[in-house]
Amino acid sequence: MTSVTARDYTWIRSSPLFGNALDCGYSLALVRGVPPEEVLRVMGAEPQGTCAGVEELIELQDELCDPMDFSDDSFLAGAFTVPGEDGDWTLVWELARGGTGIRPRFMAALRSAMLMSP
Repeated sequence: MTSVTARDYTWIRSSPLFGNALDCGYSLALVRGVPPEEVLRVMGAEPQGTCAGVEELIELQDELCDPMDFSDDSFLAGAFTVPGEDGDWTLVWELARGGTGIRPRFMAALRSAMLMSP
């Protein structure tokens, strides 16, 4: 097994895809064994469309979110499947005006849903 260092992630700073996310803030969460649709349902997401790629998600954020309104509790998140060694995972990418991170109430709801699933 190899060790991961900060150098392994330096590509993020030069990535055109992460440029916007670095400005407004973002959070990532990996969830094993729960499909994206279920993760979004547990989050209480209100579907705002389907995006084909990160660029479209950022464009949607620009359309739907007022960059000056940090009091609004809403946020934009995308979820998609990523393959893993022990099965599929769901990657949730939250674009947050102010970089507040994946909401604790979402994480608690997801833990409860995973405990109740067969």
